Parts: sequence; structure tokens; C-alpha cells
Amino acid sequence: MSTTTNLLHPGTEHREEREEERNQDQEQEEEQDHEQDHEQDHEQDHEQEEEAYPEFEALYSAALQAAGLPRIYWRNLLQKISEEVFDAGEVFGIVQTQDEDGRVVGSKVVVTRESGLQVSDPNSVFLVDHAWTFHVPDARQQLRRVPGLMPRMAALMGLDFHGEIPDPETEDLVLNQIWKYCQTYQLSHGVIW
Repeated sequence: MSTTTNLLHPGTEHREEREEERNQDQEQEEEQDHEQDHEQDHEQDHEQEEEAYPEFEALYSAALQAAGLPRIYWRNLLQKISEEVFDAGEVFGIVQTQDEDGRVVGSKVVVTRESGLQVSDPNSVFLVDHAWTFHVPDARQQLRRVPGLMPRMAALMGLDFHGEIPDPETEDLVLNQIWKYCQTYQLSHGVIW
């Protein structure tokens, strides 16, 4: 820090140094207050989750057991649901296998995180937030063949649809409006919508 001596008002350089020190102290206090507030918010969230867990377990244990989800993941599942943590993309990717004509003949999920994935880690439970994953050329066929897909997409888009068998007009409406809801992600080969 450089100081300048004021010849007209001796001693002002010390006053300026003290003022600068006070400003730095005030900034540090504000930063500490912010950190404490953040810690308190985190503690309150944790306490609320701890209080909510017995109810969560009572309501969903049968479904979680039926789904085969080990108990080790249940608390973190509640936390991820409560905080809307969708972190699967940080850990997994989709790899597709194509034949010589470029047609997809298979796909698999692979771990992409450098540190890997441990089944013993209670945080190794993931939420996936999507309604439908498709390739554009296959979309119409999937709407026709996947049970429940057409009514689900129509409801998502606010379209009037009754029954199970889609008519071509409703298919067209869904396929024309789906672009409002789509997000894309990259695969090792091609793009998924």
C-alpha cells in the first residue's frame, strides 16, 4: 500500500490508512455474516429434511422397496427431491452403437465421472428429469407404440386427447408442439432430443 504525505494537513495519511483498515474490516465482517447466514440456511434445510424423513419413509418405503432401491440411498433421495438436484449428467452419459449404415442398434449408460461411482456411497442415487427421450425420425412411431406416451405428451402440452390410440391429427399436434419443450444432449454418435 502506498501512502502520500499531505504537507498542508499533516497526519491525514494515518487517518486515510485507518479508514481503509476500517473498510477492510467491515468487508470481512459482511463476508463472515454472509457465510454464517448461508450455514444457518443449510442447517435449517438439513433439520427440515431430518424432520421430514420419517414421514417420507412411512409414505414411500413400500414403493422404494418394490423398486429395489436399497435403504442406504433413501435419505439422499429425499434431499435430492427436496432440493431438485438433477446431477445424473455429471456422472453418466449415453453411448450408442450404430451399424455400418448409421442406424442405432443399441445404447448403454456409462459412468463418465473420472472418480467413478461407488455403490456404497449414499449419494449414488440420481433423479432423471425427462418425459421422453427420442430421435426425431423415430418420434411418430414411438408415439404410436409406447403405451401411455401419447396421453402423457398431450396432457403435458395441454392438448385434448381421449383414449389410447392416437389419431394422425393429434400426432401432428404433438410433434409440432414438442419443440417448445425439447432440450437436446450429445451422444458419442448423433444427437438425442
